[in-house]
Amino acid sequence: MKTFNSIPKIAALLLAAGASRRMNAPKLFLPLDSKPIIRHCLDAIINAGIIDIILVARGLDRERLRREIDPIVKVVFNRNSASEMADSARLGLKAVDQATTGLIVCLVDHPLVATRTLQILMQQHAAMPDKVLIPTFDGRKGHPTLFPVSIIHELFNISAASQPTLRDLIYKHPARVTFIPVEDAGILLDMDTKKDYERVCQAYTKGRRVYIH
Repeated sequence: MKTFNSIPKIAALLLAAGASRRMNAPKLFLPLDSKPIIRHCLDAIINAGIIDIILVARGLDRERLRREIDPIVKVVFNRNSASEMADSARLGLKAVDQATTGLIVCLVDHPLVATRTLQILMQQHAAMPDKVLIPTFDGRKGHPTLFPVSIIHELFNISAASQPTLRDLIYKHPARVTFIPVEDAGILLDMDTKKDYERVCQAYTKGRRVYIH
């Protein structure tokens, strides 16, 4: 029988601090149906049953975020517009509850990830708590990624010549990565340019059945 302390505790880290240079507009506030992109991302996370949610955003978006996010969401501001994704992850990690066993790293430019996909990753973490879990659709890798906290904290490895990235944590030790097939084309739909945004809007109206080849 599992004790209380052995029950997995999942947190979500939503990274939304990018400068959106190729989009020429903040991605998180672009409209998708009747809601901004950020609401679609947060709704999927909240509906999956995750209550420990950390959003890393730009300081420039502070006022508008207050109108768009739920009170349960912890917001960390990255004021360095030239920083990398791993830098935002390091900032967000400092706000994660110490009891957390797994962290789902979500990206604001993947707004169509289904709630069910997040729940599947959570379930698989309970069965494989030491594995990095990456969802796949039609054999293609997508986002988000679930990291055991013991692995994602390697981002703070100051003994390395340069601090590692999230990609480094995945590919440095392939044996600790497991791919999880899901029926969710939303894991493949990223949104970096206006053309990508149009594809996302099209996929949303068609129930996520459209994806980039």
